[in-house]
Amino acid sequence: MTIQANRREFLGHLVAAGATASVGSAASSAKGTIEENRDDSAIRVLVWDERQPAQKEAYKTFIGDRIADHLRSVGGFDVKSVCLDDPERGLSRANLDFCQVLI
Repeated sequence: MTIQANRREFLGHLVAAGATASVGSAASSAKGTIEENRDDSAIRVLVWDERQPAQKEAYKTFIGDRIADHLRSVGGFDVKSVCLDDPERGLSRANLDFCQVLI
């Protein structure tokens, strides 16, 4: 099923999912393969970030990592944070197959 939503509706869905879904974020931070860590009830999110050095002036790490950390803390999300410097610029077939949402 495909759902069409604008940005505001999408964010509302994220908040609702985080508030009502069972916590599956522990699986996203554990080591292992994507398949081993996958929580089928969690929304799989791939956060892509250029990780420009200027971001470190405002964030302890990078904005993409902060977004990923926040989604993990809310619960209900299986999150990966990738960047331009990762193999295949972070958008490998495995990463794209993993994600349901790309930020």
